[in-house]
Amino acid sequence: MDHYAVLLTDARHFQPPAIAKAIAAFKGIPLYDAARLAKKCRGIVGEDLEEEPAKKLAQELKTTGLEGLIVPMASLAQLPVAEPIAQIDPDSKGWRFLLKTGQFATADSTALSLITAVGCEEITAKTTEVKQGPTVAQRAMSIGLMMTTGLPINIGGKNPMVKKTEHQTKQLYFADIFLKDPPRRLRLDAQDLNYAYLKERKAYNVFNNFKALLNDLIKSAPGAKLNLGATSIIQAKPLYDLGYESLADGERESRWLLTL
Repeated sequence: MDHYAVLLTDARHFQPPAIAKAIAAFKGIPLYDAARLAKKCRGIVGEDLEEEPAKKLAQELKTTGLEGLIVPMASLAQLPVAEPIAQIDPDSKGWRFLLKTGQFATADSTALSLITAVGCEEITAKTTEVKQGPTVAQRAMSIGLMMTTGLPINIGGKNPMVKKTEHQTKQLYFADIFLKDPPRRLRLDAQDLNYAYLKERKAYNVFNNFKALLNDLIKSAPGAKLNLGATSIIQAKPLYDLGYESLADGERESRWLLTL
C-alpha cells in the first residue's frame, strides 16, 4: 500500500498557529500539544500516511487557510551528505569553496538551488568545586552568640567544598548551500570559517560576518530557493525567532523546500 506525505505548498504558509489548528483537528488532540508538532514540522506536516488520512490532513489545512500538497513518500527529497566548508571566495564564474578535506568545489550562481540558514542554541554546563562559607543567617547567629557569651562561636562549621554548576548559552549559526547537477550540500559553520574575502567589511563578531557572507551568496543567486532563516537574514530579522532547535530542524525544512 502506498504511503504519502502532506507538505505546505509555499514557504510563506509556515504559520505554526494555523498549522497547529489543522493538526489538532486531524489527530483529535489538544491545541497545546498540536502547537509543538506544528513548530517542529518545518513544512512537512504529515508523513507515512495512507491516502485517505493524507487527504483529510490536507483538508484540515485548507480549513485553516493553508494549502496542503500530497506527495508519495518516495518523492520526498533526500539530502546529500553535508560537506564542511573551510573558506569561501568569489571568483569570475561564481564561487569557490575550500572544503575541510582540502578539496575545492566551484559553482556559478545558477548552480545554487537552495540556500538555508539556521540559528540554534548550545547550552553547556561547567561544574567546579568551591568552598561554601556560612550563610548570612549563620553569620548573624555567630555574632549574636559571641556578644552573649563572649566566646567566638562559629555557626556552620568549617567551610565545606561544594559542587557548583554553571550553565552557559551560546547562539550558533550554520548555512547549507545546495548545488545541482550533480546534487551536493556544502555546510558552512559560521563559528569555524575563514572570512578573509570580506576584507574591510569583516566584523569583530561571528553573526555580522555570517550575515554579510549570506547576503552576498543570496544576491549572487537570484534563482536559488531560500529557507525561512535565509529569508530572515536578507530582511535583517533575528534567526532566533524562527524556533530552530537543532540542525535537524533546518534539514527537515530543506527536504520540504527541495521537494516542492
